[in-house]
Amino acid sequence: MRSPSNAARAPRRDAGEQGKGPDIVRAVLNNDVVELIDALNDGQTLEDLDRDTGLFALHLACLHSSNAVLDEALNRRILDPWLRDQNSRLPIDHLIIKRNFAMAARFEALMYDGVPLPRADAS
Repeated sequence: MRSPSNAARAPRRDAGEQGKGPDIVRAVLNNDVVELIDALNDGQTLEDLDRDTGLFALHLACLHSSNAVLDEALNRRILDPWLRDQNSRLPIDHLIIKRNFAMAARFEALMYDGVPLPRADAS
């Protein structure tokens, strides 16, 4: 699931003022699934850059252990587990750094089997 070049994507982060609309970076930083869905419907993606950190929204979600957002993205199959940040790190690298091993296992399954593992607490 390779995605188009990210070079044309404008960096984003909305300062959070009312009326500015959904922001994918704010959604992942706040682990806010509702705002994530609104941002996706607005045409934003997890490959949008945060202008403050230079990281993709996906990498920020992994660094901040935004598991609700990551669950939603995995369920919708809207993420690229092979997306590298400016330091050539994969999302799974950030998950392991944060010791988020359950989510890292789901990413690993997506990377090598093409299908994410279900959540550990899913029935």
